[in-house]
Amino acid sequence: AYIPWFPFFYLKIPNLVTLHIFHILHQALTVGSLYFLIRSIFPRRLALPASAIILFLFAISINQFMAFWWMFYKQSMAIPFLMLALGLFFRGSLWAIPVAAFGATIHLQPAIAFALAIALFVLIKIINSLIKKQPLEKEIWYLMGGGLLAVVALFILKGPADIKSHLDYFLHFGGLATGGQSWEVEQAKGLFISGGTFRINAFFYLPFALIGVIKARSWLLQKNHPRFLLVILIASVGLLLSAYPFLYQHRSLILLDLFLIIFAIYPLFIFIQHFFNERNGRFILGLLLTGSILFSAQIIWNNPPQLYAQEA
Repeated sequence: AYIPWFPFFYLKIPNLVTLHIFHILHQALTVGSLYFLIRSIFPRRLALPASAIILFLFAISINQFMAFWWMFYKQSMAIPFLMLALGLFFRGSLWAIPVAAFGATIHLQPAIAFALAIALFVLIKIINSLIKKQPLEKEIWYLMGGGLLAVVALFILKGPADIKSHLDYFLHFGGLATGGQSWEVEQAKGLFISGGTFRINAFFYLPFALIGVIKARSWLLQKNHPRFLLVILIASVGLLLSAYPFLYQHRSLILLDLFLIIFAIYPLFIFIQHFFNERNGRFILGLLLTGSILFSAQIIWNNPPQLYAQEA
């Protein structure tokens, strides 16, 4: 599976070493793409503390650790490029579409949430333009044209056989994980943690993320953040795909977790800022920081990797 992308096979590097290289690489890419995205979304005065918060939350996220430990190498490699494309979109860069297309070529599943959200974003903008009787924004024309080019590029890079295999798999289950035989359900859901386990793992930042979702309504009213609607749409589609038994239902939780972390940044920043100015508040912050790190460390210690040397 690595051969189409990298020359490790031809260099005779052992499989287990190859896996470690890939997983270190995609973790570094994910951290870099999150940093780039946050620097693209937040104003300059908040960019540095927001970047520090998201890197901390990513580091202690048990759900992200589980995704790393389960070794979903293709999905984990695709997500950074999709997040990077989102950051490029916020900056108005023409590279957003080709970077997103490259990420989708690596793994289609996380790209579906982005594709559906972009389609909704374009539809909302078109309806808004018709209601206000204003010309359509240039970036919407770019998204539509770039989206078509991305689909063409995807078919060229993936090849007809690969596209057909994905389509056959979708038709076999009828788009639902419960559409196959009983013994196929868990595999069709993605062989990942359940929604209940996901919520328990995210207990530290989930309340802040919920506050951030509510606060996002005011962000949409700011003229300098009209593109933040796309972030909300991607998170909403990710929530929908993980809430109902669609194919790879549980795998959608990996992407959803990243967007919960993004939504949690601003409320957590306000929380830290409020308590940091008081002596007892700094003590409380220290306890929360230590507790979250110890809790994550305990989970990591008690969970062996899901792939062993003899299986590589």
